Amino acid sequence: HQEGLVGGEANVHRSVGSAAMDGSGNIAIGYTRTGTTAPYYPSIYFRGRYSTDPAGTMPQGEYVIQDATTSKTNNERWGDYAGIGIDPVDDCTFWFTTEYGGSGATRVAAFKFDGCGGATYSISGTVSGTVVSGVTMTLSGAGTGTTTTAANGTYTFSGRANGSYTVTPSLAGYTFSPANSAVTVSGANVTGVNFTSSAAPTYSISGTVSGAIAAGVTINLTGAATASTTTAADGTYSFSSLANGSYTVTPSRSGYTFSPTSTAVTISGANQTGKNFVATAVATYSISGTVSGAIATGVTVNLTGAGTGSTTTDGSGNYAFSGLANGSYTVTPSLSGYTFSPTSIAVTLSGANQTGKNFTSTAVGGDTPLTSGVGVAGSVAYQTWKYYTIVVPSGATNLAVTLTGLSADIDLYVNNSTTHPTTSSYYGRSWNGGTTNESLSYSSPTVAAWSIGVYGYAAGSYTVTATVTTSTPTYSISGTVSGAVAAGVTMNLTGAATATTTTITGGTYTFSGLANGSYTVTPSLAGYTFSPTSLAVTISGANQTGKNFTSTSTGGPVTLFTNGFEGTTGWAQVDTSGTAGTWSQVTSGTYPTCSKHGGTYMAKFNSYNASSGSATRYYRTAGFAIGSSYTTVTLTFWMYHDTGYSTYADKVQPQVSTNGTTWTAVGSAINRYDGSTGWKQHTVSLTTYKGSTVQLGFLGTSAYGNNIYLDDALVVAQ
Repeated sequence: HQEGLVGGEANVHRSVGSAAMDGSGNIAIGYTRTGTTAPYYPSIYFRGRYSTDPAGTMPQGEYVIQDATTSKTNNERWGDYAGIGIDPVDDCTFWFTTEYGGSGATRVAAFKFDGCGGATYSISGTVSGTVVSGVTMTLSGAGTGTTTTAANGTYTFSGRANGSYTVTPSLAGYTFSPANSAVTVSGANVTGVNFTSSAAPTYSISGTVSGAIAAGVTINLTGAATASTTTAADGTYSFSSLANGSYTVTPSRSGYTFSPTSTAVTISGANQTGKNFVATAVATYSISGTVSGAIATGVTVNLTGAGTGSTTTDGSGNYAFSGLANGSYTVTPSLSGYTFSPTSIAVTLSGANQTGKNFTSTAVGGDTPLTSGVGVAGSVAYQTWKYYTIVVPSGATNLAVTLTGLSADIDLYVNNSTTHPTTSSYYGRSWNGGTTNESLSYSSPTVAAWSIGVYGYAAGSYTVTATVTTSTPTYSISGTVSGAVAAGVTMNLTGAATATTTTITGGTYTFSGLANGSYTVTPSLAGYTFSPTSLAVTISGANQTGKNFTSTSTGGPVTLFTNGFEGTTGWAQVDTSGTAGTWSQVTSGTYPTCSKHGGTYMAKFNSYNASSGSATRYYRTAGFAIGSSYTTVTLTFWMYHDTGYSTYADKVQPQVSTNGTTWTAVGSAINRYDGSTGWKQHTVSLTTYKGSTVQLGFLGTSAYGNNIYLDDALVVAQ
């Protein structure tokens, strides 16, 4: 007994099958075939198996008896006239009939297997080399067939009549020697038709991105294979393990264009290098203007169109949108309780900033707008109201409202919205008797247009004043470092304020919270020079962007990573065995007693009280890029050794990860006890990770001896 599946591929349908077996034990099956690919219409096909083929398979081809060109379009029956049988004269010939096409016509066909009724022979051999099992072996010539090599590389074609054949091996990713073999069967089995397999050679495509940006550029590969990678700190990229074929390499990063936009690459037996691109920052412009009239400060201004944004007018009613590409935009002001003329302005940017996009505000409902700190004289009749408004902008720290110079008993009410207050519904009120001044004050007031109500408990006059206190507005200076190195560059700010920051992946940096004034920005990193060496920047009511530098390697050692364990930011830990292990940062050590190697803190692993076998990884949550152009890359760190618990092998294993999930040991594990006492520097090579972005980790393993202390980790490339 045996059973199996004929076909099974998507969008091909086989039905109404008929099977029979000849006198040699060979089986054939005839059937109707349709599909969404040719042949589309109900056609007549058959296939078969030799008695020596693997059980449950029909590997002997698929042959057409009649292809149809129409199909049935009604509900008529199908298959009433289908059947297959063996000719009793020779016990070898199969006779098969069934319907086909839209008319339901029938066709009768006869066929038989090679060798049926006569002597048959076999062709066999072995595939050796890089791969042996799973190789497809195809037979053509006097007979056809396919089979697959077994686990030991052997294969056999059985039931073959005398004649000339060709055997061809194939498997994706491999080549074979010889590519095929001619075989003649003449009254005997043919053995030793052997082949040797080799992995198909692969190659690489590589290059560099330079110009306005180098690191962090996405490089996409399409064509014979698809892949994506990101340029390293020095702008280099590489795609490896590629077969011969045609490819296209395309760089991309928001805010930049590239020349060329893409490069066509053909691999034909060799690596392809120097597929380089030059990045250019997309020019950007600004839209600015002023809101005046009944209200100026705190008006929301929205930008739509080719870009979107939202800002709020400053104390003088000014607003600005910066960093905009060429295109069509619409600027629209809004503030509850006010209308604006015009309601919006269409703006087209075409190679220049657009200024003077101004609006005039008008209070809705007749309320009198107040200017912060400016008193307004007024009067009110008995048991009537007068209303005023004041806008509290974002960043306001206090709102004070007063009534002074009262000639009668007049009360003060406020709402932190444009809704008028009443004597029974209000946010706050001041109702002193007689002519005593009224006052209300709120810290961190609601950002809104406030309604101020003056109520005449008696008819009289007054002066109303609303004062909004705001913090001093601050701005930012930002830019990008590109060229030989981008990430990890120290950026120093001097002048009206001082600060230091470090460029991130992509080379960007920002100094924020800066007041108006004159500043100087200076980049620095050992092993590199920068052009320009520094930039003078003046802040005057707006952020300053595009303060860019280009780096050039001096050829000396370059620091890629440095950390003295002076803070837990950027560090994390995870238990890999047990739960007792813990890393911490301490100023001094016990068990053994020791002082830090440098700085204020050092890292501690608690192997003194963690049970033996406890293991915990202390690792960086972000990686650093190692350019492919370096010759050597070296990790050094300091570890404290002591002579206590000499038979307890507490140890640290340096590790790296290129994906944050899989961690690989680099160098050998280092035991706390090595017969010496004191700090000792250890060195580990990271050269094999050139062209990668890596995270650094230290795996501490307790043997229940003394604690482990580390300090001053450094990665240097040259």
